[in-house]
Amino acid sequence: DDLVGFAHHSYGEFLAARYLCRRSFDVRAALNLLAQERGDRQRIVPQLAGVAAWLAELDVEFLDWLIGNETEIALEADLAHASDGRKVALIDSLLARAEAGILGDVPRRSLAALAHPRMAEQLRSLVVDAGPVEARRLAIEIAGLSAVDELYELLVERVMDEGEEIR
Repeated sequence: DDLVGFAHHSYGEFLAARYLCRRSFDVRAALNLLAQERGDRQRIVPQLAGVAAWLAELDVEFLDWLIGNETEIALEADLAHASDGRKVALIDSLLARAEAGILGDVPRRSLAALAHPRMAEQLRSLVVDAGPVEARRLAIEIAGLSAVDELYELLVERVMDEGEEIR
């Protein structure tokens, strides 16, 4: 009779993140609970990724750590209110990981939330140049989902170019 249950696990994840934030856990202390050492760096334990994403919404310093270290988890946070600078950094991190071939599963629904005023100039070079295929595809997908009007003409040119890869 004295037990409390949650209708969905995300309620518990949110409450855990809120507890960490309200108790003023700094990034290092939060990582002691949410991450483990793998090789020479800390990685969020996969079962605690939801808590990490919620904490990123509540604590910008933790969001900054995720952007630099666990980019895919940072995308799980609600980025609608993130600063333009953080969105730029997140896109750069995603593209670098795609270029290196180490990008994991990316929640596509979150890519539209990365829109910022300078996105066209940030993505233009990857759309124009035939660089690393995965990074280029990701840049095109981000531009499409974020409705970057300035790149539409360029994207149409790429589609019409028979020398381009079809995907």
